[in-house]
Amino acid sequence: EFCPICKKPLKVTKGIEVGNIFQLGTKYSKPMNACYTDEKGELKPFIMGCYGIGVSRTMAAAVEKYHDEQGIIWPESIAPYKVNIVPVNIDDELQSKTAYELYNSLIEAGVEVIIDDRTDRAGVKFKDSDLIGFPVRITVGKTIQEGLVEYKTRKDGLVEKITPIEAIERCKNAFSN
Repeated sequence: EFCPICKKPLKVTKGIEVGNIFQLGTKYSKPMNACYTDEKGELKPFIMGCYGIGVSRTMAAAVEKYHDEQGIIWPESIAPYKVNIVPVNIDDELQSKTAYELYNSLIEAGVEVIIDDRTDRAGVKFKDSDLIGFPVRITVGKTIQEGLVEYKTRKDGLVEKITPIEAIERCKNAFSN
């Protein structure tokens, strides 16, 4: 088929219903006697409509658009948390201490941050982080002995080894309110 305006062929694409409008007319206003007085002084039933934008539909649309084979890639504006801090071994005193210092510094800076302090293996934590789709993951592992953490951006998968101070500053610049 052709577009009635530009006469070019129509294209079929996928879409998601995020919002809707239902014209209700006077179906509900008449039985409830919900009326207004018009300019002639006559009572008339309201003409009603129902309008909605679904938060869960909006999230579903974002997930459908922003994902890869690993999981969700949340746009920063709607990510549940901006940063996920992952201490590889929560029982390691230096890793744990550094992870919580990072966490507290980011909280104080107004960055939405979560810490994965489960005792699970690192691979499980990494998979979960990618699946959930946090925009940034800061990993505190063995490299902390050299004064470095891993800074990974979910969108492009880029991993850099930087100091904890650099990680804090980068997150503050990107995500502070």
